[in-house]
Amino acid sequence: ANGVPLRFILSSGQASDIAHAQPLLDQVRIPGKPGRPRKRSRWLLADKGYDAEHLRHYCDRYRMQPVIPLRAMPRKPRPGLPRL
Repeated sequence: ANGVPLRFILSSGQASDIAHAQPLLDQVRIPGKPGRPRKRSRWLLADKGYDAEHLRHYCDRYRMQPVIPLRAMPRKPRPGLPRL
C-alpha cells in the first residue's frame, strides 16, 4: 500500500514471527478501486525469519510471489523425525 502497513499483530517478544504470518496475511484487505477489496497481494516481502516451506506453499496457493531471502544456515532436522 505504497509503504503504508495494511495490518499488524502485536505479539510477545519471545514469540516466533513465523507463527503469526498466515493469520496476519488472512486479515489483509487491499484498498483500491470501488467494489470488493482484493484480499491477496501480488508479492510478499519478508526477512529471513519468514523463510519457511509452509509459508512458501501458502504463497503458491494464493498466487503470491514470495520475496524472502534464504537462510544462510538451513535448520537442522529434529531428532526422531525421518529425513527426507
